[in-house]
Amino acid sequence: TSAALRVESDLGNLVSGRFFGVGVFQSLASIGISDATIDEEGNFNPANQGKLRLDKDKLQTAFEQDPAALEKLFLDPDRGVLAKLNALVERLAGNESSTLGLRGKTLADKVEANEERIAAMNARIDRERERLTLQFYQLEQVLAKLFNGLDALSNFSPVPPMTSARNS
Repeated sequence: TSAALRVESDLGNLVSGRFFGVGVFQSLASIGISDATIDEEGNFNPANQGKLRLDKDKLQTAFEQDPAALEKLFLDPDRGVLAKLNALVERLAGNESSTLGLRGKTLADKVEANEERIAAMNARIDRERERLTLQFYQLEQVLAKLFNGLDALSNFSPVPPMTSARNS
């Protein structure tokens, strides 16, 4: 769905984006954190979709080079990774007007509409069942009367024809 693509795109932009004004390190890639979907040769690897890759040596080097700048990259209250991640989560899932909140409301509305349709169909089925049951009962009564009439007819014995006096 578009909501899932939006989440994927926004998170991808966060991982691959730049963080200006936070010091020496301006991207996660510069400290060894990258999207694992793209391998070292630049080829797309769908098996790693949604995963991150960590280059421990690069992160260790960044930490040794300037631990304060590394901390600022993550914790700057306005421009750091954590601030941008919090803003992204709030925009995507933070409230009812967020991307996922709106999608959830849309799905809930569809569920409610379908439940109403099911209730209406069940009521219609119940009415039809009642109508057919009544019709069946009426047909059973008609058949019972017909069988009673047939029984009565089968009990009649034939009456011999009357002969006229002129023939004698």
